[in-house]
Amino acid sequence: APTPSPPEPPPDPAESRISEARRHFELGIAHFDRKEWQAALVEFRSSRELAKTKGNTKNLAICLRKVGRFDEALDMFEALLREFPDLPPDDRELAQREISELLASVGTLEIRDVPPGARVSIDGIERGTTPLPGPVRLPAGTHTVRVVKDGALPFETRIDLAGRHAEILRPRPATLTQAGRLHVREKNGKHAEVFVDGARVGVTPWDGALAPGAHTISLRGEGVLGTPLTRVAIEVGKEIRLELAAVPLNSELDVSAEPASA
Repeated sequence: APTPSPPEPPPDPAESRISEARRHFELGIAHFDRKEWQAALVEFRSSRELAKTKGNTKNLAICLRKVGRFDEALDMFEALLREFPDLPPDDRELAQREISELLASVGTLEIRDVPPGARVSIDGIERGTTPLPGPVRLPAGTHTVRVVKDGALPFETRIDLAGRHAEILRPRPATLTQAGRLHVREKNGKHAEVFVDGARVGVTPWDGALAPGAHTISLRGEGVLGTPLTRVAIEVGKEIRLELAAVPLNSELDVSAEPASA
């Protein structure tokens, strides 16, 4: 009788991650050579998330600087020195020079005197809930700060931050005395982030108090899943239950501005 073939060994997850990291890195290099900084940035970040190397860390830092995200570039050059102590002299000199220059283009923002549990977003990017662990690094320029806490009106303001400057902000969200309630769930039971008026407020299923008036609601799930904007009208003392189906959003919009902080 013929001898059966031995079972094939299962694939090595570590090798698979390294192979995928290398694929993203090579795509990043192709974009980098064509000076397509945004696309290169995404590929190098994906490569680094799979396997941290000197190459993808340094290239990610360079791309972040090229697109004007100076605070993130500073963090990444510092990570390059911290995580890879055996850097070649040329790369070490590059990182030290970039850090010295970037420090002049980065300031900090500290949020004080806000009740615990308030969600803080800056320029549409969520930074955590109060109390924050410390000052937030930001590139010099104008920034929009939004603080949202259940039971209070959202607080939003714009700040002008200079390089090497430490700004302190003491938001005063007004108590919401008249409100309606909104319940949001994803139709198929998926977990998705809930955005109200462009700010992330939690994940599905979500329930919260909102000021009377019109609001825009959307969901964002894993990968490209999401929903278009949905408008709801909130009335005092009334509840609205909203069920949205997250579907693949196959189109993208990339907005570039000059200056990058606009």
